[in-house]
Amino acid sequence: MPFDQVNFTMPAVETDELLNTLLKGRARIVGGWCKGAYNAGGDAYCMHGAVAGDERLYERARDFLAEHLPSSVERFCLPCMRFNDAPDTTKEDVVAVFDRAIAARRKELEHV
Repeated sequence: MPFDQVNFTMPAVETDELLNTLLKGRARIVGGWCKGAYNAGGDAYCMHGAVAGDERLYERARDFLAEHLPSSVERFCLPCMRFNDAPDTTKEDVVAVFDRAIAARRKELEHV
């Protein structure tokens, strides 16, 4: 076959576990969002619940999201959870945090 000897590897941005966790988390939030619970049953998730599943990546994804919260959010004691559950926080606000985190991770990977 003509391509048998080709050594093809996926670009880092396509195979990065943290990026994939953030993308899956964003998709979960878009599919359904909740406050006050990791998963409100069915397909509704909070920020933490959206990135849960792979324990190796959970803390890393949660901490990466926390870095991209609005500057008004204090950065102690589970800031993502407090932001997600704040009375004025909307689903769009949460998706925006995921979008900032995803864009930042992609930018980091461009420089690898």
